[in-house]
Amino acid sequence: MSLAFSLLLLIFAVVIGNLLAAKIRLIPAAFWDIAVGLLFSLLPWFHNFEMVPEVFLFVIISMLMFNEGQHTNVRKLVQNLGATLSMSVWLSLATIVVVGLITHLFLPALSWPLAFVLGAIITPTDSVAVTSITSDLKVPAPVMETLETESLFNDASGLVVFNLCIAAITTGYFSVTHAVANFIYVFGGGILLGGILGWFLIMIRLWMIRQRLNGPQIIIPYKLLIPFIIYVTAELIGVSGILAVVAAGIVHGWQQNLLKLSSSRLQITTNSAWELVTSILNGIVFVLLGISFPEVWHQLQEHSVHNLALLVGLGLVLYVVMLVVRFLWVRLRFVKIPHQRKKNRFTDSALIAVNGVHGTITLAMAFSLPLTLNHRPFSDRTDLIFVSAVVIVLSLLVPTIVLKLTLPAKEEPVTLAELDQAKSETINSAITLVQQQPTTNTTIAVIETLNSQRAEPVRSDPKKVNALMDQTRQIDHDTIQQMLADGEISVQDADTYNQMAAMMYRRQDQSFWQVTKDWWDRLIPFTKIHREHRRRKKAYLNQPASARKTDRKEWITNMRRIEAKPYAVISDFLTNLPDAFNHPEIMAVRSFYDQRHRAWNRTRDEQSAQNQLLTSAFQEEYSYIQNRVQDGGFSKALGTKLFDEIANDQMLYIQQSSAMADAQ
Repeated sequence: MSLAFSLLLLIFAVVIGNLLAAKIRLIPAAFWDIAVGLLFSLLPWFHNFEMVPEVFLFVIISMLMFNEGQHTNVRKLVQNLGATLSMSVWLSLATIVVVGLITHLFLPALSWPLAFVLGAIITPTDSVAVTSITSDLKVPAPVMETLETESLFNDASGLVVFNLCIAAITTGYFSVTHAVANFIYVFGGGILLGGILGWFLIMIRLWMIRQRLNGPQIIIPYKLLIPFIIYVTAELIGVSGILAVVAAGIVHGWQQNLLKLSSSRLQITTNSAWELVTSILNGIVFVLLGISFPEVWHQLQEHSVHNLALLVGLGLVLYVVMLVVRFLWVRLRFVKIPHQRKKNRFTDSALIAVNGVHGTITLAMAFSLPLTLNHRPFSDRTDLIFVSAVVIVLSLLVPTIVLKLTLPAKEEPVTLAELDQAKSETINSAITLVQQQPTTNTTIAVIETLNSQRAEPVRSDPKKVNALMDQTRQIDHDTIQQMLADGEISVQDADTYNQMAAMMYRRQDQSFWQVTKDWWDRLIPFTKIHREHRRRKKAYLNQPASARKTDRKEWITNMRRIEAKPYAVISDFLTNLPDAFNHPEIMAVRSFYDQRHRAWNRTRDEQSAQNQLLTSAFQEEYSYIQNRVQDGGFSKALGTKLFDEIANDQMLYIQQSSAMADAQ
C-alpha cells in the first residue's frame, strides 16, 4: 500500500511540475519537477529516500530508452554511424580517462580504479534533460541530431566501464585484454540481442494481428512489456540491458513504418498510450532527482571523509574539464557532424559541449556504488555521490542560462491564436452548410456538435441566458397546463412531468454545491427526500419482474409523448428569435432543451441521420481548408494542423457515436 501511495504521489508531483511549466515557460519543466521533488522530500513517505538503481533502470530507464529507439530515424542513424560511435564510445572513454586523471590529482588518497569509476559515473549524457532544456529554443538540427544519437548509446559505455572498475577493485585483478573483450561482449552483445529479440517479439505481434487478436487491451500491454522482457533477458546473460532495449526500440520503430496504414486505429491508440506513459516517466525521473538530493546532503554531513569545499571544487573542475573535452573533440574533427558547414564549426562545437547534460543515469550509477568494498565500509562512497550531484546540477544550470542567452526562441509555424481563428472560420463554413437544411432536431444537434469543436467555448452572458431560461420555463409550464386543460394528459402525468422538469431546471440553475446537496439528501438516510425515494423504490420492487418491465416501458413511452409537445413549442420559439443560430445565449438555452429531449427520445434512426449530416459537415470543413490553402488564405503549415485537428474530431465523434449505438 505504501509503495502504491508513493507512486501516486510521484505522478501527482509530475502533474504539479507540468502545470507550473505550462504557466511559467521561462523555466524548463525539468527544473519545476526537481523543485517539486525537493518539496516532496519533506513528506514522511520520502524521508531517507535513496534511489534503488536496479529498479530505476529496469522500470523507468528501460521504457524511456525503448521509446527513444522507436523514434530514431534508422536511415540517418546508419548514415551517421561513425559520428554516433565516435561520440558514444570513443568520446566517452576519453572523457572517463581524463576525469579519472583529474580526480586522482585532486584526491590522491582515492585509488585509480575509483577515480575512473567517478569518470564512468559522470560521463553519460541525458537526452531527456537536453530535450527539456531546449524544447523552446531553436537548436541547429545537426547538433540536436548528434546529441540524441549520442545519448542512445553512451549510457552503456559508462555502465560497462563502471562495472569493470568495480570488478577490478573487488577482485584485485585487471587485464586490458579481458577489459576490451568484456566491453565488446557487453556493448555489441546488447545491440545484437536487442535486435534479435525485438524482431522476434514483432513477429509475435504481427501474428496476433493476423489472427485478429489485435484489440488495444491485448496489443498495448504486450508492447509495454517488451522493454522489461528484453532488459531482464539481456542482464541475465551479462550484456547491456540498456543497449538491448535501444536496439529493440529501433527495430520496432522501423517495423512501424512498414505497417503504413494497416491497423491504423490500433497504431493511433498505441502511440497515444506510449506518449502518456513516457511523459509521466520523464517527469518522474526529475522528481526523483529532487527527492534524492536531500539524502545526498544528509549522507555527506554524516560520512564525508573529505573537505566540503574540496568536493565542490572538484565537481566544478570536472564539469569544466568535460566541457573542454567535448568542445575539442568536435572542434578538432574527431567526429563529423552531419551536414555541418565550416563557418558553423565553432558554434556547433560549443553547443555540443554545453548540451552535455548529465542526469538520472549518473545519479543511478552513483547510488549503485557498493556500501562495502572487500568486506570494509566504502568510506568514499558518499563523496563520490556528492561530486556526481554537483556535476548534475551544473550541467542542468549552465545550458539553461547560456542557451537562453545565445539561442533564438523556437518559432512555431502556427500560433494558437491563428489556429483558433482559422478553426472557427472552418466550423462556421460547416454550420452554414447545415443551416441550408430544414431546421429539425437533427440539424440542431449537428450544429451543437460542430460548435463543440471550438477550442474556446462560445461565451454567453449569464444574465441573458437566465432571462431566456425563465421565458422558456414559463412556456414549458403553460404548455403542460394547456395539455391538461384539453384532456391530453392526466393530473398524475402533469405532476410527474413537472417533477422531472423541476429537477433538471435545478441542475441548470444551481451551483455545483447545491446540486451535490440535492444528491446527498437523496442518498443519506432519514431525510424526507430519502424516505420518499425508498418508499417509491419499495413499491416498485414489490411488483413482479414482468410487471415492472411493462410499467417502466409504458412510463417511458408516456413521458416521451408528454415531453414532445413542450419541446416542439420551445424549439419554435427559439428558432423564430432574430439570428437564432448565431447568438450564444440562444444556443446555450437550446442546448439545454436538446439534451433533455435526446435523453428521452434518442433512437438509432435519429443517430444515423445525425451521422450522415455530420459526415457532410466534416467534408465541408476539409474542402474549406483545402480551398483556403490554395488561395493563400491559410499557410500550408496551418492547413496541415487544421486537417489533423478535424481528423481527430471526426475520429472522436465516430467512437462516441459507436459507443452510444452499442448502448441502445
